[in-house]
Amino acid sequence: PAGKTAEKYTMESNVTAVGESAFRNNKHLKQVVFADSVTTIDRYAFEGCTALSKVEFPLSLETLSDRAFSGCSALTVANITGRITRLGEGAFAGCTSLATVSYPSTLEYINTSCFYDCISLKKLDLKNIKSIGGGGLFNCQALEELHIPAGLGFHSSDYYGDSTGSYSSFLGNNLKLKNISVDSANPYYCSVGGVLYSKDKTTLYSYPAGKANKEFSTIESATHIEEYAFYGANNLESLTVYASNIGSYAFDGCDSVTKLAFMGEELCYISDSYFPNLQSLEFSDDIKGRFELNWFYRNTKLPSEVVLPNGFYDVKMMDLEYYSPFKTIYIFKTPELFEEETVDHIVYRLTKRKEQLKEANIDLIRLDENGSCGENATFVLDKNGKLVIAGTGAVDSFPWSEYPQFIKEVVIGEG
Repeated sequence: PAGKTAEKYTMESNVTAVGESAFRNNKHLKQVVFADSVTTIDRYAFEGCTALSKVEFPLSLETLSDRAFSGCSALTVANITGRITRLGEGAFAGCTSLATVSYPSTLEYINTSCFYDCISLKKLDLKNIKSIGGGGLFNCQALEELHIPAGLGFHSSDYYGDSTGSYSSFLGNNLKLKNISVDSANPYYCSVGGVLYSKDKTTLYSYPAGKANKEFSTIESATHIEEYAFYGANNLESLTVYASNIGSYAFDGCDSVTKLAFMGEELCYISDSYFPNLQSLEFSDDIKGRFELNWFYRNTKLPSEVVLPNGFYDVKMMDLEYYSPFKTIYIFKTPELFEEETVDHIVYRLTKRKEQLKEANIDLIRLDENGSCGENATFVLDKNGKLVIAGTGAVDSFPWSEYPQFIKEVVIGEG
């Protein structure tokens, strides 16, 4: 019973299982001694036992179920014994004093959120582990080192820990983690400069939040950044990204980033990222893709104007009620990077977008990248507002008159 005041409990020798919620929310229990006959600790068995500081696990243990010890905030050591093969979902989540964990060589699967919010956990040996569920080590703020062994494969949220080929981030907000190393024999992962990538280097899985670097550039082959990948990396001030797809909350907690550059060939999707101090946004000249204002709707320190390269074929705002830091968006009229038959469709789409964005008090202004401005005169306009007029004879047309505020410099050639 939750109201029972005994501080120590020793189980009878014939007990084989601790039932669901058996000791749940007992605030007095400090120590529990299991009988050697116990094979199962069911879900929620000791959840919320905030005074529990010492647990002697039995050698007979085979099953440790979901949230069995979650919220046991006084527990400092978990020397798990027995023939256990997996730890249940959230088994030790919220054990904020837990600093040391050991387990038998039979353990292969650490389930979803197993050590979530174990803010005192400094080290975890993964030598026999085959799978860690999503959030398994999330917010383990004291974790200082992590080595991925040869046998650790793709992470699954499946209770049975099967490697499904899908990835669910088990890291995030590990504020003291400075390096992730990987066994060279691992077929799924590799480490580049202490950053966790897929073996083929096309996906960035995790950037250690405790790295001291102020600047970082992803490798050019990494076209995908996983969810929570940079979560809590507050030392970063400048970030260069080559990825085209970026997962949910990938950059949350990167509060010091002031400069963000997308230098890849394409930009397709950014999900739920927030840079509260972002002041500079840059794109490569050759980048293709679409631009969604919602990607940056909370970044209030960005300039009110943004210039998009001519490879962007769409500009939209999913919800006009969102705040946008941009009040003027410039995009070049001639999408030269696309096949000719698609140009008319792009022009039509951008015309419709202009009408929609106007409802949110946002101006979408299409620029002329180059063209004729006289019988023998031509012009070129670059993204920095530099207008170069060349040729001979009179200049008798002025396409740039529609956006004089964009022109920062004019160079007139001889003739």
